[in-house]
Amino acid sequence: MTAAATGLVGIAFDGFNQARVRLTRTIEETTNLYTVTVPTMETAYWARALDEQLVKADLAYRAARQQPEGTVIRGLQWLRNRTTHALPLTLRAVGGLSAPITVPITLQPLSIIWHHADQLPPEEPNHTSPAGRSAYNTAFAHKPLLGPLDDVAQWFAAERSRAGSALTEM
Repeated sequence: MTAAATGLVGIAFDGFNQARVRLTRTIEETTNLYTVTVPTMETAYWARALDEQLVKADLAYRAARQQPEGTVIRGLQWLRNRTTHALPLTLRAVGGLSAPITVPITLQPLSIIWHHADQLPPEEPNHTSPAGRSAYNTAFAHKPLLGPLDDVAQWFAAERSRAGSALTEM
């Protein structure tokens, strides 16, 4: 691998980690979907940029992401493609107080979760990915916002510890 590619891998890895920090800080300050969406999609963008560089640079990485534990990274690919090309709101708030109020009143804390793929606008006919959609639903749908992104971080941490990984050459 060339020095330029290694540099790009490092930039993408740093971008992903920095975006996750910004997302975590944002969630601590607000549960406003529009405010949280920006750092969420930035995190997904950088994760996918890193994934793309690793796929290009490393046959072993490319093979590993096809294994069951690669579901989260394949789901992330589908998510990033959908959000880049269609701009759907992929998150929703659940809990809190909503109308109509019924008895007994149960107040759950407000949290942000990922939409199921069926709740998003349909894919463009020329850009459908049933496997990606399935991976997204398995790894992201109906889960709390940070859970799948933490899984992506764990995916990259495992990759970084693999001998011969482009992430160890940074």
